[in-house]
Amino acid sequence: MENTESENFRQFRKYVFGDYRYFYYNGMPEELFTSLSEPEKATAEKLVLKAVKKRIIDERAIRAAGYLRLEAAAPVLEKKLNRKILFNQEKIQEAIKWALLKIKPDKELPRILINVVYGRSTIKDLTRLDAINLLSDYADEPEVVRTLLDTYLDEHLVIEGYSLEALRNMFKKDPYISNLLPRSIRPDYDKRAAVAYIKSYLKLT
Repeated sequence: MENTESENFRQFRKYVFGDYRYFYYNGMPEELFTSLSEPEKATAEKLVLKAVKKRIIDERAIRAAGYLRLEAAAPVLEKKLNRKILFNQEKIQEAIKWALLKIKPDKELPRILINVVYGRSTIKDLTRLDAINLLSDYADEPEVVRTLLDTYLDEHLVIEGYSLEALRNMFKKDPYISNLLPRSIRPDYDKRAAVAYIKSYLKLT
């Protein structure tokens, strides 16, 4: 029988259910899920929910549930939160916390996440990197945009990389700003000048 899966769906399978190295080296790009067609997304949701209900040994299915905003997975993940896991417990708990906040945001979340990003407070099991990632969902909050632009200037390459990815996700429907941001970290790119211009353009200064 001919395989009719699209390249987008094959990439989804590869990252979520294939060789773990794809996820380990590349993370889980949000485009894997936003690029799925509606029928593909429905199939992906069924596969991810089935995986989440099983005993989880890595965080990929959990992260996928978050990116899919899979509400049916929330009660399952809530039951697993803080349950004793013998393998890779810390990463699993962090992934669950991130996914639940991705699936079930609230109006107070941007302010809370900003405090986590700046180290002014903490949320159990939520890393600074995951807080940066979650902020990309709040493009209409000026303080969120300002925070991500500031952390993009961080000297730490991982913080810079996560912030750049969050900004690109945030402005993916705005070609003007998207074109001002590189696709990846570039030593030759004057990010300070770009950030200053974007802040001025968005009236964030």
